[in-house]
Amino acid sequence: LVPVVLLVVFYTINFRHFLNKFYLDDAVFAKKQKTVPSTEFTWLNKFGDVAPFLKNDIKLIWRNKRPKSLLTMSLLMLFYGLVFFINPIYEGSMQFFAAIFITGIFLINFGQLIPAWDSAYFNLLMSQNISMYQYLNSKRILLLFSVVLLTLLSLPYFYFGWQIGVLLIVGGVYNAGVNLSFLLLICAYNKKRIDLSKGAMMNYEGMGVAQWLLILPLVGMPIIVFSLIKYVTNFNTAALILFVLGLAGLFFQKYFMSKIVVLFKKRKYATIIGFQQK
Repeated sequence: LVPVVLLVVFYTINFRHFLNKFYLDDAVFAKKQKTVPSTEFTWLNKFGDVAPFLKNDIKLIWRNKRPKSLLTMSLLMLFYGLVFFINPIYEGSMQFFAAIFITGIFLINFGQLIPAWDSAYFNLLMSQNISMYQYLNSKRILLLFSVVLLTLLSLPYFYFGWQIGVLLIVGGVYNAGVNLSFLLLICAYNKKRIDLSKGAMMNYEGMGVAQWLLILPLVGMPIIVFSLIKYVTNFNTAALILFVLGLAGLFFQKYFMSKIVVLFKKRKYATIIGFQQK
C-alpha cells in the first residue's frame, strides 16, 4: 500500500505544480532571461573606411571554428622555434626558415584563403556600394597586424642569441613587405567556397592547386635567396639584403595593391560563380 499512496501523493503534487507554473509568461521564466553581450570593436574605428571590414573579419575569426583553429595554431607555432633555435645543427638557413614560418604562419594559413572566407556572402559584398580597394586593404591591414604581433611575441628568442633575434625581425619584415603582397596577388584566383563551421585539422576545403603552390615561393624563395647570399658573403649581408627587400615591399605596397585590385576586379565574376558551386 505504501507505493500506491506515494504514487497518488506525488502525482497530485506534480499535477498542481504544472497547473500553476506551466505558462510561457510566468515570472519564473522571465527571471531566467539573459542579455547576450555584443562586442562591437569600436577601437577599430580609427582605421576609417576599412573599419567595418576589419570588424567583420575579427568577428568571423572569433565566432567560427576553422579560422579560430588557425589562430590557435598560429599562437602554438611560436614554440616551433624551440626545435630550431636551440639546436646548433639547424644554424643558418633552417633557422631563417623557422623565422619566416613563425612570424608568417597566420599570414600564410589565413591569407591564402582570401576571399573564400567570405564565400557565403561574397555576392552580397560585391553588390554593395564598396570599393574593391577598401575590401582588400582591410585584409592587408589584418594580415600586417598578425605579422607584427607574432614577431613581437617571438622576440624572447633573443635569449638564444642575437642572430636568432635578427632572423626573426628580418623574417617578420620580409613577410610584411614581400610575402603579403604576393599572397594577395595569388588570392585573386581563389574561387572555391569553404564551410566556416568545420575545423582546420585535415580540412582541405577551399584549397586548390594555387594554394599548395603558393607555399613554395612564400617560404622557399626567401630561404634560397638568404642561403645563396650567405654562402657568397656572410650572415650579416644576407640578413641585411632580406631586410631591405622587406622594407622596399612595404614602401611600394600601396602601388602593388592598386595592381592587385585591378586583377581582383577582372576576376570578380569568375570568383562569384565559383563560390556558388557547392
